[in-house]
Amino acid sequence: MIKSFFFWILVILYTLLIGSVAILVSFLDRSGKLIPPIYKLWGRLIVRSAGVKVTIENAGRLDSSSPQILMSNHQSFFDVFAMIGYLPVDLRFVAKKSLARIPVFGQAMKAIGTIILDRENHQQAIKSLNQGAQKFSRGISILNFPEGSRSRNGEVGKFKKGGFVLAIKAKVPITPLSVQGGGKILPPDSFRVHSGRMHIVVGEQFDTSKYSLEEKEALIKEVRSTIIRNLKED
Repeated sequence: MIKSFFFWILVILYTLLIGSVAILVSFLDRSGKLIPPIYKLWGRLIVRSAGVKVTIENAGRLDSSSPQILMSNHQSFFDVFAMIGYLPVDLRFVAKKSLARIPVFGQAMKAIGTIILDRENHQQAIKSLNQGAQKFSRGISILNFPEGSRSRNGEVGKFKKGGFVLAIKAKVPITPLSVQGGGKILPPDSFRVHSGRMHIVVGEQFDTSKYSLEEKEALIKEVRSTIIRNLKED
């Protein structure tokens, strides 16, 4: 319990310091090129402070030269720290509106270009996703957790459609990610942190130009099946 207390103290300090830097840099660097090293440093410091090791399988499938939507299962909030810190691509992520209300953290999220999603307002959610599509023209990828929230039992839940509609409309590939270990390191509805390992498997990309909006359900099913298939036994 003492370890968890000091861990969260460090998370707050890292967020205040690095978040403030991100906010400042966002005003000075409109191109956004200086943003990735900042958020990657934040993610890695948090992961290392917890005594967690992250491994990525098939990292070569992540093409850093072209935009994509990274679709991942979601076991823990720690998934965010690990992916932001260690995935070798320039990415932004989709986050729910409530996170944007956290002091400094919320401002930093907006400063680095996070797509804030209001799931209670369908029209606003679609507008946010359409604005996110503009990032693709700058070579930025988007990380999306299509389950919408963390799994409470480790099983992959039902996928929401928004990210898939965006991918089909923008004609950008979907890269499925299977992440495991986060649920044991930081269980949902708990603040107690444990040391351990996280493993991320990068699946083969899906060419969304082959799908129409009417075929999105088939795409969702295939991506979800791939993510489940690539999960390793704990």
